[in-house]
Amino acid sequence: MSDRRARAQRPRAVVALQVLSILLAGTLLGFLPALMSRLGATVCRKEPIDLMTLADAIRGYAREHGGRAPMTLEELVEPTPSGERWLDMDSIPRDGWGRPYLYEPLFEGSGSIRIACLGADGLPGGNGDDQDCELRVLLGSR
Repeated sequence: MSDRRARAQRPRAVVALQVLSILLAGTLLGFLPALMSRLGATVCRKEPIDLMTLADAIRGYAREHGGRAPMTLEELVEPTPSGERWLDMDSIPRDGWGRPYLYEPLFEGSGSIRIACLGADGLPGGNGDDQDCELRVLLGSR
C-alpha cells in the first residue's frame, strides 16, 4: 500500500510545482512592464559605444599626426590622400537625441580631449535622461 500511496502523491507534487511555477511567472510578468520602462530610461544608451569609437579614431589620427588630435571630429571622416578614413563612416554619429557630440581638446598641447553628449535636455548636468555622458581621453594611452 505504501508504494501505491507514494505513486499517488507524486502527481500531486508535480501539479503543485506547476501551479507554483505559473503563479511565479504571472507575478514576474506583472512586474515586467515596470522593469522595462525603468530600463528604457537608462542614461547613455548608445553614447558610450559612440564615444569609444570616436576616441579610438582620434587616437589613430593622433598617432599619425605626431600626437596632435584633430581640430574637429569631421576630420575623422574626411578621406586621406590614400582614400582611407580614420572613422569608417560617412559622417560623425549623433547622440541618441540627434545632436552632435561635443568635442574639446582640454589643454593645448596636453594631448587630452573630451567627447561628450549633454543628455536629453542638451544642457550641462542633469539626472536620468538629462544626465551628461562623457569620455576624457589622454592621447597616447590605451
